[in-house]
Amino acid sequence: LRSESCDIRKFIGEEADEKTDGTLAVEGEISYSAKRAATGLNITGMDGAITAQASYDIDNSRYETDIDINGIDVTTIFKDLPLTDLTARINGNGEGFDIFAKETKYDIGVSLDTVVYGDMKLNEITLNASQANNVSSIALESNAEQMKFCIKAKYFVIINAKFGNF
Repeated sequence: LRSESCDIRKFIGEEADEKTDGTLAVEGEISYSAKRAATGLNITGMDGAITAQASYDIDNSRYETDIDINGIDVTTIFKDLPLTDLTARINGNGEGFDIFAKETKYDIGVSLDTVVYGDMKLNEITLNASQANNVSSIALESNAEQMKFCIKAKYFVIINAKFGNF
């Protein structure tokens, strides 16, 4: 089963077209079989572009995604949210969805290269999360001039723990 841009375009409602004055351009493809689902999309408008690639191996519950956001003006669609010039990258891969299963593993990265919030320009903010062998970790860091910080955490996912005399 394959789908082209005209079918994908149906997922973007008329409201989004009205808010962007009909300037959204959508290109891409979605494919699906008994063993694999995949998509590749390019959306231009809102003063920028979004490119997304994703796939899912159904038999092995493996997934990958890669999304690039370049210069999007979020206020085009969300008038009350003063975010402009949003440039970011989101990527991830993994296997399994049950965070309590030892086999589940994932690695997700979000890199916020630039965003203007009102009059404040923020950049170099990253979020990384991962899990493997029941150990999960998360790191949130900012090197933005106005807001430098680093928060890291690592935790163990305990399975079948017994407490007391049961």
